[in-house]
Amino acid sequence: MVPAALADMGALQPEEPDRGPCGDKLRHAPDVTTPAGWTMCYVLKDDPTNPSDPTYTTCRELLVNVGHGGSNGYANETVLTAAGGNFGCWKSATGVGGINPSYACKENYQQWVTLSGCTTCDSLGVCIKLP
Repeated sequence: MVPAALADMGALQPEEPDRGPCGDKLRHAPDVTTPAGWTMCYVLKDDPTNPSDPTYTTCRELLVNVGHGGSNGYANETVLTAAGGNFGCWKSATGVGGINPSYACKENYQQWVTLSGCTTCDSLGVCIKLP
């Protein structure tokens, strides 16, 4: 919710999403039930809090500082997988509700996928398994 003082000034800013263990470019989906050891994250095509357009970004490029954050996190997918972690990706045309962990929570699954490959898709789920 935007404070009334900001709304009155016309300075409406989108709320910062819950990033949790999902790093700098993905939102955390804590209400999605995943297999043990996996964390569901996602990005929306029209997310105003996303610093870059996720439409043409590959799933693997969205893994930036995932894990525990800061110096305890994993800078990118190469560091994550070298440490024994993994991830899978799934496109959806029904927003966060369409992110299906039974598809996305698989090792090495659709890691090069982009939202641009699906004209009706509006979200990309990324299921991350930390080492």
